[in-house]
Amino acid sequence: MFDAFFTDRPKVENYRDQLTANDAMNKRFNELLRERGILKGSSKFYISLAHDEEDIKQTVDAIKESALIVAGEMGGKSDRRSATA
Repeated sequence: MFDAFFTDRPKVENYRDQLTANDAMNKRFNELLRERGILKGSSKFYISLAHDEEDIKQTVDAIKESALIVAGEMGGKSDRRSATA
């Protein structure tokens, strides 16, 4: 199980750190994942034995692409934040 947060903190280690996440960036990230065939709600990812290597590769590729797009879209804004997982 894991999740991604867009925040100015180098690492998200607890609930308080999570509260610093940029909700607009997270929402956009989830939209981009869905466009790439990855269904992710507003909370954590769960990987199970039903996921094979190709499913995991598709998920990782979609995460990379989506994070880069979000970073590019938000790059000109004053609240630019980094992605941490």
